[in-house]
Amino acid sequence: ERRAAPREDLITDLATAHDMGDQMTSDEILMMVAGLIVAGSETTALGGMTAIMTLLEHREIFAAVKADRSLVPHAVLEIIRYGLGGPGALPRYALRDFEIGGKEIRQGQMLMLSFGGVNRDPKFFEDPNRFDLKRDQSNLLTFGFGAHHCLGMHLAKAELGAIVDAVCDFVPTDAQIRAELIEFEPLCTFPRPVTFPIDFGS
Repeated sequence: ERRAAPREDLITDLATAHDMGDQMTSDEILMMVAGLIVAGSETTALGGMTAIMTLLEHREIFAAVKADRSLVPHAVLEIIRYGLGGPGALPRYALRDFEIGGKEIRQGQMLMLSFGGVNRDPKFFEDPNRFDLKRDQSNLLTFGFGAHHCLGMHLAKAELGAIVDAVCDFVPTDAQIRAELIEFEPLCTFPRPVTFPIDFGS
């Protein structure tokens, strides 16, 4: 439809783009758009749920953020480090033989690069299993690094900051997550929350 009747939108740009005579196929455009939807919306929902869970697990810190909103950016980075990443990992393939961490890697072998693993690595984060807003988060690699950084990094941080700020407005520090009622469904490589009930009390 966009090729026949172009509009001012991303799908039109993808459908009509040319690079030295080369053009994306319909399947390639479909995969690109599907990836953007998952990366741009599902991760936001999962990040919001993780932010609420993390703050309610650390009620004193939650109260401090509620009282001083200048702490929101620090809370966002620490929520990303502490709460996001989990067991998921990015597959990469060795281009040559090399050694890392005392292990021999052969050309062609697959390596799984774990965000959760690096964010809890004591070589980079002192006492990594502690949620700490005063922590130096300059080594945070959740969004990649250099040429391989996530293009949506700043948007993701801004969205999560807006979520944390809003949560501070209406979620009491003594709220209880009804973990037994949370429902998930599979989505690509991570579970998608379908329900997230919280008891605000009286």
